[in-house]
Amino acid sequence: YSFCKYYNIKFITAVPTRFQNYFYFANDLFYSNPKIKKNYLLYNNKQIKSKIVDDLYKKISIEGNLSSDVILVRKNLNIAKSNILRKIFNLILFSIKHSILWLLLKFNYKNLTIVNHVSYPFFQPIFEQYKKLTSFVFLSKIKYINNLNIKYIYLPLHKTPEFSTQIKGNKFMDQLYLIESLSKNLPVGYKLLIKEHPSMLDSQARTNNFYEILMNFPNVEMVDFRLPGSEIVKKAQLVVILDGTSAVEAVITGVPVLTMVPFVYDFLELSVENFDITKLHLDLKKAILLKKKNFNKERKLRIKRLLKSILLCSHNMKNTDIFYYTAKEFNINNFKDVAKDYSNALIKELKLK
Repeated sequence: YSFCKYYNIKFITAVPTRFQNYFYFANDLFYSNPKIKKNYLLYNNKQIKSKIVDDLYKKISIEGNLSSDVILVRKNLNIAKSNILRKIFNLILFSIKHSILWLLLKFNYKNLTIVNHVSYPFFQPIFEQYKKLTSFVFLSKIKYINNLNIKYIYLPLHKTPEFSTQIKGNKFMDQLYLIESLSKNLPVGYKLLIKEHPSMLDSQARTNNFYEILMNFPNVEMVDFRLPGSEIVKKAQLVVILDGTSAVEAVITGVPVLTMVPFVYDFLELSVENFDITKLHLDLKKAILLKKKNFNKERKLRIKRLLKSILLCSHNMKNTDIFYYTAKEFNINNFKDVAKDYSNALIKELKLK
C-alpha cells in the first residue's frame, strides 16, 4: 500500500462484505469503500422494492447463513465438539504423516505437498499440534457460565493473527488489554461474557495462561466455545468487537454494537465507535441505549438499503472455500471458478475492455 501510494499507483484489495459471498474492492488497508455509503445515502428514506434484495435479506436472516466465514466457523465448531480420544488419534496420525514427509525431504524427494519447502522442521509442527490438544483439554475443563438470562455484554475473541487485530486494531493486538479495559468500564450490574474463536482450536492455540488471566477479572465470565455465537449475540445487551462478522450478525439480529476501530457500516447508525479509551465507559452506555430504541421496522429498512447498495457496488463469488486454510475438498474446477469470478470482477472494477 505504501509503495503504491509513494509511486502514485492505484491500489485495490478484495474485501468480503460479510454478506453471503459478495466482496468489494477497497482503496486502502482499512477496507473503506465510499461507493457503498454513497449509494446507501441515495436510498435514504426510500422503500426498497426488489425481489433480489428481499431474497438476500431472507437468506442472511437464517441463523448461521450470513456469510461464508460464518459457515466456516460452524464447521470448525463441529470439529471442536469432537471428543478427546479422537483428537489424540488425530495427533498420532498427524505425527506419522509429518514424519514420513520429513524423511522424504531428508532424502531429497519432494511431492506436491512439500515441493516449495526449503526446510521442513521436525519438532515444531508436532509441538503446535500438541499445544492445540492441551488447549482443547484445558478449555473443556473450564467452568463456563450456563445462564444467559442476565444482563451481559458479549466480546467474541478474535482469531490471532488476523488483519482485525494485527493491522486494523493494532493497539488491541493484546486482547487481554481490551478485556481488562472493558472489565474496568462495565456499567454496574453487567457481566462481560467472553467466547473463544473456534478456529483457534484448529489453527494455533493460545496459551492456557491467557484464559487463566481473563478469568481472574471479577466481572468477566467465559462462555463454552462449543456454543454457537449467534445464540449468545441475540440475548446480549451489546456486542463489543474490533471488526468482524459478529458485528454484522448483531446488527441483523437487532443487538447494538460497539466497535473499537472504524466500522465499515457505521453509516447505518446501528453501532457506536470508540476512538478514545478514556471515554469507553460513556460509549458503552451510549451503545446500550441503542437497544432501548424500538425501531425494528426501521432497522430492517436500513439493512435492505445496505443490501441494495452492496449489490450495486460489489461482486459475487461462487466458491470461497479455497481461500480458507481449513479447506480440504476442492479441485482444479474450484480454482477455475474463482479465477473466472475474480478476473471478471477486476475487469468490471478497473473498467477494462
